[in-house]
Amino acid sequence: MVNVPGRSKGCSTCRQRKLKCDESTPECLQCVKKGLQCPGPRTGAIFIHALPSQSQAVCSIKGTPGNISCQKAMTTPYQTVDDRLVHSLLPSSYQPSRAEMFDQLFVSHFIESFAFKEPSGRQPPTWLDSLAELIVSPTYEVVKHSIRASSALFYGSLAQDVAIQTEASRWYLKALQGLQYHLSQQLSSSFSGDVICAAVMLTHFESLADTAPGAWFQHVRGASLMVARGGPESCRQGFLHNIFRHLRLLTAVSSLFRNEQHPFSTTQWMTVPFEKLPKGPFDELVDVYFSLLPCLAIADEMIAATGEEFYSFRAELSTMVHHIITHLHTWWSQCAFRMDLNQANPKPNTPVCKKRHIDTPSDPYDIPLLPHMDMPSAALSALFDAANVIVFRLLSLVSSSAHIYEYRIQQHIQSIVSALEFVTNMPRPVSQRGFIMVALPLRIIQIWAPCSSMEIGDDTARPLVDKWAQDATSSAAPAEFFAHVAAYIHARQK
Repeated sequence: MVNVPGRSKGCSTCRQRKLKCDESTPECLQCVKKGLQCPGPRTGAIFIHALPSQSQAVCSIKGTPGNISCQKAMTTPYQTVDDRLVHSLLPSSYQPSRAEMFDQLFVSHFIESFAFKEPSGRQPPTWLDSLAELIVSPTYEVVKHSIRASSALFYGSLAQDVAIQTEASRWYLKALQGLQYHLSQQLSSSFSGDVICAAVMLTHFESLADTAPGAWFQHVRGASLMVARGGPESCRQGFLHNIFRHLRLLTAVSSLFRNEQHPFSTTQWMTVPFEKLPKGPFDELVDVYFSLLPCLAIADEMIAATGEEFYSFRAELSTMVHHIITHLHTWWSQCAFRMDLNQANPKPNTPVCKKRHIDTPSDPYDIPLLPHMDMPSAALSALFDAANVIVFRLLSLVSSSAHIYEYRIQQHIQSIVSALEFVTNMPRPVSQRGFIMVALPLRIIQIWAPCSSMEIGDDTARPLVDKWAQDATSSAAPAEFFAHVAAYIHARQK
């Protein structure tokens, strides 16, 4: 046996003080906080003779692989993490994992699974391309821990490897400690792109692990606040620009879920970061979702208003709704051009509008739907369909003839279900990533459209949609995605 007395790679200062060392390089956080000289962690081999205890595992696996529930979940992601909490989450008899040896494997698999191609087939540079470099670069340890945690959990979930998932949870706790420290030290300055990347990676960890209610949204909020600290000018190019493009959709979803407005929906944040690098189809579609936030807020105020105030809100809402419909039509036209729909070979279950079969419609209120040719096109199409469902429901608040577009809503609903069937029939990990992308549109149609109108023929998709329907109609479910506005519209249409 080697190094048995210490059983730790922690620095000598922490071992002498009998403190838990986070093993950060070149100096650990404990020594930095206390202003002590730190020689750095031990780098030699450490062998421990210990028997693993299944009853004292870090996390329990419930249901399907990848659904991890930590025994003592964090209530807020960036609160101070006490050393005793870390020790309580770790087994008393712990055998060091070799998972760190496979960092590049996990990261490469994560990048390949989440790389996103545009409808034209082009794969633009993204923030994902920098993960493999960050994991071996002399950056903050919190960045490395967050990348390890998310990529290892994603790989371990697919491989159904409990040991890898357990190690991912340990790295997650270390990342929380490090991120809390950085937030406490940078109260007045902007944050670097790699630290913001750490918060984004923890968002992806929580999207799979779900260690605490609302932790996913807390990470998104934390990352967006760090980006906002530097202002929109800081996001015009480089790594931070790519991080911002990815974070925008997460922020829009979080804001919709919490019925909140967000600074990213302002004109400044929707234009300045793209002055040097123009927007692509994905960015334009995210713009639509940010435009929906003030639109839904006006609808909410209109419902509660009376007299002249009611008609004022109605006129404002009418302008905003028609603007978004035109925006969606413009987006569809651009995607149709890039995808070359005339030469596309859509799947047999790809829906099209039955009323008109035309390639370049001039009426933004009546367009064919996009085909599902691969996972990215299916995910983008589902996001496009969900936005249309919301905006055409809102149209009924400002137009007496909105009922004639009911068929359009039903077509978009069926298109979302078709996208779900399409991605669930794809091999993993593409199918798992695809379902994450389609989850938001599913939630939206369960709130903004009657469930009885959906016809789902695929045996794989039916249970998934039924689960969303059960969650949406549950009395314990929160009023997310402006559900109270949707309920008001449904009551008026009965």
